[in-house]
Amino acid sequence: MRVRSGRHDDLVSIGRVAEAGFCETYTGLLKPETIGRMLTADYSPSAVARRLLRGNLIVAEGEAGIVGFVDAVPGGDALEVSAIATDPSRRRRGIGRTLI
Repeated sequence: MRVRSGRHDDLVSIGRVAEAGFCETYTGLLKPETIGRMLTADYSPSAVARRLLRGNLIVAEGEAGIVGFVDAVPGGDALEVSAIATDPSRRRRGIGRTLI
């Protein structure tokens, strides 16, 4: 697995990871339309492009492509994480820990 800065050509893959993660995490807790609105607001291609422009989006890339991402701002001894997600099929493998 390789960790690197997100790029414009990662837009669709980041959205895919976010959608899979949100659906697995929030199904049964939130209405499907609420999940859809959250994904549209935060992970549509234009929303991901804005995150990329800020320069704080880091991705984890496996052999099959993007398997996770974090949007975070370093500040002194801390890291302010606004979003982190991993592909549900790849969870519990240390991807989130590696991203942080």
